[in-house]
Amino acid sequence: MLYLNDAEWVKHGIANDLHRFFVLLWDELLHPETPDTWQVRTSNVRSALGELLDAVHVAAHHEPYRYNIIVLLAEIRAMLQMDPVISRHFPFVVDFLPKIDSAENLPKDLAEIRRQVNVVLGHLRTLRDVLLQQLRLLLVEGNPKNKTDVYKLAMALAVEWVTCGYSVPHLRTGMAVLFDSTEKDFGKRFDAYVSRCDGSHRDFNCRFSVSWPPDVQIDDGIKLEIGRPERALTDHESDFYGQSTERDVFLEFGVQARDVFSARRIGEERIASIFAVLNLYLVQRRFDIKGRYALIWENDQPAVAIPIERSRQSRLQNVEEAGRRVNELLQLRNRLDREDIDQIMSSLQYHRLAMTASTDESCLVNLWIALECLARRGKGSIIETICTQIAPTVAVGNLRKQVTTVRSVFVVRLSFTLSP
Repeated sequence: MLYLNDAEWVKHGIANDLHRFFVLLWDELLHPETPDTWQVRTSNVRSALGELLDAVHVAAHHEPYRYNIIVLLAEIRAMLQMDPVISRHFPFVVDFLPKIDSAENLPKDLAEIRRQVNVVLGHLRTLRDVLLQQLRLLLVEGNPKNKTDVYKLAMALAVEWVTCGYSVPHLRTGMAVLFDSTEKDFGKRFDAYVSRCDGSHRDFNCRFSVSWPPDVQIDDGIKLEIGRPERALTDHESDFYGQSTERDVFLEFGVQARDVFSARRIGEERIASIFAVLNLYLVQRRFDIKGRYALIWENDQPAVAIPIERSRQSRLQNVEEAGRRVNELLQLRNRLDREDIDQIMSSLQYHRLAMTASTDESCLVNLWIALECLARRGKGSIIETICTQIAPTVAVGNLRKQVTTVRSVFVVRLSFTLSP
């Protein structure tokens, strides 16, 4: 995270206190080491309304799912109370939402709810423009008394961009323009940053090194190549091909995405679905994305090597003292009954599948099955057992992680503040 002294701020041409606050805040929202509570959220009112539409569609054909409509409506109302733009510029949204607080009060025909939600979404189509306008206005004014409003607007803007498909790495790498000292007007620096997120879908080509059965050919708009090219390679291509041999297999296909990092993620999800089909008929073989990078390029632009995420959970990618923790867990087997060991190991296998999943859906399903493995001998329904027994222990572990992270941040900031 950023820890700049006054001389460094002046060097970057950022003298105004509010501008410094915004830059620090934006870095904090997007930094992977920021505690979870202070990172950019992953949903807002518009994304929740879209989820509500999906729930209405499912509930129309599946009666037990109707309860989710009530849960989502309550969540949306809570979001509306915190949203800095909707309460001021779209106050009618609260009145337009269905006034239903229990599943018993839901109408048998859900078409009216669908119509109301679509009306609200239609009125919110200019939400992003209003967000940008209000945030830019405060930054241009540069009044330090507006820090609270800038915080709320910055969080809302970051969530808006993330929910429409922009990746956090893309939002973070673009911050260089905010430090461009050749541009004296901070408002224009902000405009240059915003121009990187114009809302358009772009066409990317993706290339991945994969383990692949030699006797299987594939079409589906995917090009399968064997061996690295025999021409001179760029630096990024050299990183991608690395130690590959003439027999390595590469898959190449096109995707539509908001940015290069999102293109890599979408490409990984597409390959994961292909591997799922392969494993349906080739059960004994293991298929995986190989190497450390994916090669992504747009039209005639040079290809860029983007690091592969082996886990969607960044906090688990570099766990300290892994050896000691593994040994402690393995030694636990000597102190438990066989049935308990089987129960724990079954849960850990599903947990591993969740942590290495390429899609959020696969991650969620495998995490839930892992919890079911731990709670399968409880009384009553499996859901009730999980909610009453598993959740408290998970919460305690997460609380410890959060407190430890917050302490580390405070120590670093305090030492930086007190340094000469």
